[in-house]
Amino acid sequence: MEAENRSLQLRGSKSDTRMSKAHGILSSMNLLDQSANESSFGRLTPQASVSMSRFGAFSDSFNASYQSASYSDIALNNTVAANESLKFGAGLVKDVADSEPIYAAYMALFSDFKEISNENGYGDLMELASMYEQLCVKCGTHIENLLNEMQDGPGRHTALHMIKLLKFEKQTWRLVVSLYKDRIASNHDGSQMDAEETNGDLQYQSEKELVQDYLDSDNQVRQAQIVVDWLEQNAADDLDAHVEKADQYMSGVMWENSLYQLKKSKECGEKPHPKYASEMDPDAPTRQKRTLLDLDLQDEAELLNAIHACIRAGRIHEAQDLCVTHGQAWRAATLEGWRLYHDPNFFSTSDEYVVTEGNPTRTMWKSTCWALSHNCNYSTKERAVYGALSGNLSAMLDDCTKWEDCVWAYYKTLLDVSVEKKLMEAPNARVPIQRRHLMKLSNALNLPERFWSQKVSLNEQDKIFDTIAASHSTEVRVQAKHPYNVTQRCIILNSISKLVEEMMTWVEGDEFDPQILRFSTHLLLFFRDLGDGIDMEHFNTIMHKYVTFLSSDFRTSSLVASYCSSLPEQQQVSSYADLLEPIEDPVQRRQFFELAADAGLQINDITKTVVDRIRAGDAGYESSSFASLLKPQGDHPDIEQTATAKDMKKIKSLEWLVIDPAQRFEAVYQCNAVMRTFLGAGKFQAASEAYDMLPEDSIDLVYREWQAKTDVDVPLPARCDNAINERICIVSYLEAQVAFRNWFKHFHSDKPKVSSDLANESSLTSVSFQPLAGNVSLTNIVAGELQESKNKEKLREWNERLMMFCNVATEKIYNVLLFPEGWLVDKREVDTHDVNGEDEMRHRQMALLRQLCIPMLCNLLLTVLRNTEGKSFDCTKLADVVADENTRVYELFSKAEGKKFFSKIQDILIDCI
Repeated sequence: MEAENRSLQLRGSKSDTRMSKAHGILSSMNLLDQSANESSFGRLTPQASVSMSRFGAFSDSFNASYQSASYSDIALNNTVAANESLKFGAGLVKDVADSEPIYAAYMALFSDFKEISNENGYGDLMELASMYEQLCVKCGTHIENLLNEMQDGPGRHTALHMIKLLKFEKQTWRLVVSLYKDRIASNHDGSQMDAEETNGDLQYQSEKELVQDYLDSDNQVRQAQIVVDWLEQNAADDLDAHVEKADQYMSGVMWENSLYQLKKSKECGEKPHPKYASEMDPDAPTRQKRTLLDLDLQDEAELLNAIHACIRAGRIHEAQDLCVTHGQAWRAATLEGWRLYHDPNFFSTSDEYVVTEGNPTRTMWKSTCWALSHNCNYSTKERAVYGALSGNLSAMLDDCTKWEDCVWAYYKTLLDVSVEKKLMEAPNARVPIQRRHLMKLSNALNLPERFWSQKVSLNEQDKIFDTIAASHSTEVRVQAKHPYNVTQRCIILNSISKLVEEMMTWVEGDEFDPQILRFSTHLLLFFRDLGDGIDMEHFNTIMHKYVTFLSSDFRTSSLVASYCSSLPEQQQVSSYADLLEPIEDPVQRRQFFELAADAGLQINDITKTVVDRIRAGDAGYESSSFASLLKPQGDHPDIEQTATAKDMKKIKSLEWLVIDPAQRFEAVYQCNAVMRTFLGAGKFQAASEAYDMLPEDSIDLVYREWQAKTDVDVPLPARCDNAINERICIVSYLEAQVAFRNWFKHFHSDKPKVSSDLANESSLTSVSFQPLAGNVSLTNIVAGELQESKNKEKLREWNERLMMFCNVATEKIYNVLLFPEGWLVDKREVDTHDVNGEDEMRHRQMALLRQLCIPMLCNLLLTVLRNTEGKSFDCTKLADVVADENTRVYELFSKAEGKKFFSKIQDILIDCI
């Protein structure tokens, strides 16, 4: 029952959310439902109430629900400056072999967090943060297991670093859950609580009831209590080590060595040594101003360390059990006086008497504890124990060596002062009769003035952290700058804008810890989804940094799409294009395409950007290619240029645009751009390969996609129509080039080799009547005649194939020269509002290609006709086509080119005549 009452969970429906929340927090403080008979030490009398005040003790059940493995003291040592920690994490993994398990665990964190994010979807954000916390616990335990099997080296250093970071991250997510559950519930219930407030007569209440109402109504004090509970829970994670150490080195007898020595002296009739206490009651060493034996002093120190650790962890019952176990039941009794008084019989109508709760003389007990914490005759640890229970800040700080311990000391003092002030000022406080009697006899019930003058305030909590950051301890000052401690500070103070600014400094440059970057990214996503206003510019910067990091490793690149979806559209396109650009495997391309589509990215814009970037990969590739078009081409302008590896990459990039049928027009448009570039550089084979990258039904698919969006009678947009026309123009030109090369190859490579005497039939006839020289056999004569016959047949076949190639080349070239409305001329005008820089570049390139390719084809056709028997007179038709005013092909020739072209035709015709 006690464990249930001390749960910190926020339960219940809207109508009872606030009451159940207050009850949970009060229970975590051990202020409610604690009857005297539940204590193993029974009800204390006022005289025996010299025990420690413990306001805000953390619940056992809450701690038990978050048990995790203890971390190495080395791993938990947070003495490295924040910037050094970041640099350490940034370069550490580079030294670890990919095959080591620790590296796999390191990289698995990124995918694990993404998987949890996907599982939660748009569900409860508090549940998501809790899942993050549990993942840190699970991963930390796994790495600890790996650490036990590792030797010194980079892998071990990485493991220690990760354990430390995961511990801090676990604690931070735990804080987020605890605080934001309360803040969300407070926002939901605030208006309802205001409506329920009444102005009726005040009813007298016990201390317990007053504090319950105080926590119920004041968000600041309730959240300060949550911070204390959180810090105690963090300490509870490592409590077992302290308790085990005390149990290992101590017996069940108090000061057994000094007691044995004292008994031995008494038995021998000797006087006790004047240095050591001669009596064994708890006050003897102080009263006699003597010490104990060294072994007992060590045991005492170990016990006090364990007691302080239990109190620091909110486990006051464990501290009491520890005292009893080791023979100091009197000390356990001193820890019992903290309970707030409550008499359930005051307003009870039942005839049955219920045992009262708490300590009616609690203030006197607390004043006594304050005095003990200021007594310099006690050790620093013992003074810290009593200081923690009486709200003595200076006594607690003297024993603090860590940032989180200082925060705990300040917030415990803040709560003590706030609650005691509330009880003192409450006009309806019901004072126990025991206290009234003592008030007449003594002023001991009043807390000392120094208690009230401690500089802590609910409205100035930021000063607490400023004071800690300026601590005299170098270690505490360094820890105050650690990213996780800074995060915790900002969350406690609800200063998220400040936190985002700090995060910007952690991830700037190249020296950053990837795990801190991951944590920062997911925390910002949490705040964004929560609606806690954050600077979106900084958010986008950090998210882009994380996306860039994930893109840099193939193990995490599959996670990029989901995180990219949180970026603005322009950054989505740019970031995901960075990832896709180097991918060349078709299967991987489709996989990453599908990931982007599932994440809701602008995949069409992304793939277009990828192709644009690859096309522009060579600096000035378009200008250099097309600037050469207007230069003199020499005697062989048709010489084929070899495609480079970069050219092939441009061709392969078109695969991005054929995955989605809806992008087929863009594929056509980009393919045209790539082919124009290759034509300008004289790379006809590369242009043909680019053409083949698109499926044969691409044009039909463009029409089908358009008709699916509109009515059948609606024509394609002018831009689409022109792109399709351009593709047809380019393929007609490539076909002409192929036809010419077939003719050229046949003319120069496949012509049969015959002697000059067999070149014509007259020479062959004359050979048969010439006298034979020497002794030539009849067999040789017949063989020669057969060979002559074969050569004549081969020559005839060669001429026939040459004629065929000539006719095909002539047809294909005329297809270009007589292309309807002009080759590479747009059929329709595009609205000026739709024209962009890319369209203007396209028009310039097309004009330059017309000036290059048309004269080139005319000269190629002239070469074909001149060198094909019986085709020379066809040059007149070519001249007519060039000079035709309808086609106006002559305008594409320069004056020198035109003059030279027609001069060649003239020479050919003269030769024919």
